[in-house]
Amino acid sequence: GLFPNLDASGFLSQTLVESALGRKVDAPALPGTCAGLDVGRGGDPSVLFVRNHNRATHVLEFTEPDSILLADQVYAKCEELGVDMMGMDANGVGAGVYDILKRRMPGRVLDVMPSERPIDAKTYGNRRAELAGMLRDWLKYGSVEDSQAGQKWAQESKVVHQLFGKDGKIMVEPKDLIKKRLGHSCDFFDASCYSFAVTMTPRQQKRDGHNSQK
Repeated sequence: GLFPNLDASGFLSQTLVESALGRKVDAPALPGTCAGLDVGRGGDPSVLFVRNHNRATHVLEFTEPDSILLADQVYAKCEELGVDMMGMDANGVGAGVYDILKRRMPGRVLDVMPSERPIDAKTYGNRRAELAGMLRDWLKYGSVEDSQAGQKWAQESKVVHQLFGKDGKIMVEPKDLIKKRLGHSCDFFDASCYSFAVTMTPRQQKRDGHNSQK
């Protein structure tokens, strides 16, 4: 299989996660707010992780099971919080939500395909692992809001395992194994990872009246 005979360890260390939770960041808000959305499956919540450069300003949990109503709620929050770009997994139950949001937020919603080839194919086994690696690097200086949902993000992020493929490339514990082990999926962790799949585009920079990039 993909994960042979290896001692599983946390992808994100407890110290790294807890240090980021509520960290004081002095830098002002900058143009370019990104988000990651994970649509919950089988009774799990859906999670929107909103990030402005080195601050995760909002971690939001949705329990609405209907795709149309959930898309309405997410869209309203994205407009309220000024989200410029959002990454989400449009596979499976996320497909309906994605179809609605890409029509309401044209050019601002990216379908993240976790199993696709990563940009850094020498280090990571797939795109999901690569995005998790970007989250890990960001947490060394980034801040996540210390709210009830932020606490859930922290609890979940500390228990996701890092694994290695036969080729030695870094992988993240598969969702089905996480749900089997914990009794629920890793929606908070995945949403935070998906926020790193998107960057500001020239169109958005022009719209905001700025030339700087994320």
